[in-house]
Amino acid sequence: MNRVKKMIVGIALIAVASICLAQGGTLVSGGSADAQIAAIWRAIQALQGASPASAPVCSSISPTSGSPGSSVTVIGSYIGAPISVAFTSGQLASYQSLSSTTLTTTVPAGAATGPIIISTSISPPAVCPSFTVQVPVSPPVITSFYATPSQIAVGQSSSLGWIVSGATSLSINQ
Repeated sequence: MNRVKKMIVGIALIAVASICLAQGGTLVSGGSADAQIAAIWRAIQALQGASPASAPVCSSISPTSGSPGSSVTVIGSYIGAPISVAFTSGQLASYQSLSSTTLTTTVPAGAATGPIIISTSISPPAVCPSFTVQVPVSPPVITSFYATPSQIAVGQSSSLGWIVSGATSLSINQ
């Protein structure tokens, strides 16, 4: 089969597989959705004459939660040459491959809680366990403060007022 026909067959296989999986069907008996996608990918590569590559597998992440800017270590297999590392929000993250089984990534600004996705150019992506993004809490800010009247003599009273953002309650100790 020439290369164009192989590509057309591959695209058709992806379309049929997508419809089947979307309707709750299976393509390979006894396999999870990830296993079925990996099987489809290997079939497409075989049609294109490529040797099937091992799909990346993400076994664990550490830590399992953190704020933007923090570092996360990913452990798995065949993850040493990713083309991208993304968080659930779709935010791409910077990363450094340490070996074929370990990489580190940095939680990007705008990341959302959910799995980390590791993509390679030769196989379906690896879906890592869920990472919980901890959003840092900003301290309250006093944006305005006033006293009426602004100057008083001993024994007189004054009314105080303020505008505070980022606070849910306020208490005054006398």
